[in-house]
Amino acid sequence: MSESSSPTTSRTVGSTFKNSSFRKHLAIYLFSFTGKDIFATALTFFVVYAVHGSESFGLTLQALSIIGLPTTVLAAFLMIRKGPRYLFAMSYSVIIACLLALGAIYLIQPSSTMVLLVIVGLAYQAGRSILEFTPWNVFPFIPDVDRIMTRQDRAGIYAAVMTFGRKSTGAVATLIVSWFLDLGGFLKPGSEGGVQLDASCLNSCPLVQSSGTQHVIALVVIVGPLVLIAIAFAISRFMYLDPQNHAVLRAEIDRLEAGGSKDEVTSEARVVVEKLTGHPYESAWPEDAISPTATTVSNGG
Repeated sequence: MSESSSPTTSRTVGSTFKNSSFRKHLAIYLFSFTGKDIFATALTFFVVYAVHGSESFGLTLQALSIIGLPTTVLAAFLMIRKGPRYLFAMSYSVIIACLLALGAIYLIQPSSTMVLLVIVGLAYQAGRSILEFTPWNVFPFIPDVDRIMTRQDRAGIYAAVMTFGRKSTGAVATLIVSWFLDLGGFLKPGSEGGVQLDASCLNSCPLVQSSGTQHVIALVVIVGPLVLIAIAFAISRFMYLDPQNHAVLRAEIDRLEAGGSKDEVTSEARVVVEKLTGHPYESAWPEDAISPTATTVSNGG
């Protein structure tokens, strides 16, 4: 590999962020997935130390993700009928409601806490499955937005940037949870001087936490994901890439590929191209672009 390949690769990767639809899509993806990772990492701590359930019950709540199987089928139907903005709004609304419900359960500590946690857990896992389904089902449209911007087929580059971003943030959730637990004075199982939650435990036993530490755990599992999901929700309201707009975009690309003039663009196609790319229509389909045969990755249309 030549020394000049690294700057070239950096420029190529950086050029993907000129695509307005991709910037929004990547932000939605990373904020929402990091939020759900924080929740998953901290949930068992919340169950054991904040609402005084068992560790096995915390794992049971995670296993409720099985509800995602039928929910994903529903999401696929709604993706066609309603589009991704509807799915984002549905999933984020359900998740936010569930997080607020967890906060209420923590503050009130009702006698039916465990039953309520199962109900909230089922709803949360349904919302989570839609959250996970939507970004990768929007992604196939993105290379076509780049196509009209560059006249190139660069689906592989966009997939690589998304994958790299996800891998880079994958460990962030664990670091955030660990840092806040340490900050809140969390006593690790088996620490000297602590009082065991279960007197019959013999090895690496969970310890009673102070009320301040319990509050920190609750804040991490509720407020942390809530903030990140709310940010993703806000960005998703400005995400205009859906099957309908993609069809208009694809038709315009086909027209230009067939030798059509940019001067003959329809008002609808102009508006859609400008909304999806974030640039004036005049900059689309550049005359000085590299030939599409320079790459071998097929487009996402």
